[in-house]
Amino acid sequence: MIDYGFARYGWDDKKKSMVCRDPRWGRCFESFSEDPNIVREMIEIIPGLQGEIPINGRKGVFFVDGQTKIASSAKHFVGDGGTTRGINENDTVIDFHGLLSIHMPPYYHAVRKGVATIMVSYSSWNGVKMHRSKELITGFLKNILKFRLKLITFMHL
Repeated sequence: MIDYGFARYGWDDKKKSMVCRDPRWGRCFESFSEDPNIVREMIEIIPGLQGEIPINGRKGVFFVDGQTKIASSAKHFVGDGGTTRGINENDTVIDFHGLLSIHMPPYYHAVRKGVATIMVSYSSWNGVKMHRSKELITGFLKNILKFRLKLITFMHL
């Protein structure tokens, strides 16, 4: 059990939402696919882990259906599967449209499915460490996708 200040639940931190674009990347085996559509489809596991959000339920509000379900996680936000030369913790050099079309679909889908936590990547996007990217974390993830639950960093683990 992990307590991140919102309650005590079992927590699945194994679900990877990254899209591995370079097989030289040492963590490529953690990705479901190099195809963002396949990775997006694999995100369907979230309701199986947490339970289905009730029809009248609000999205973006923490929901785990009973004691037999666990909180799920999408990680590592965003683009770590596209780092230059496949080097772990490196820089993903891609324009915003490429980031949205290749690396973002699994996260968009995870938020729609009610994922409880999103772990932020330790890599960079165009030279900016993801943990410092107000544009992507606050601007896109929180304001555009409306993710309101828990962001996890490696500092928390």
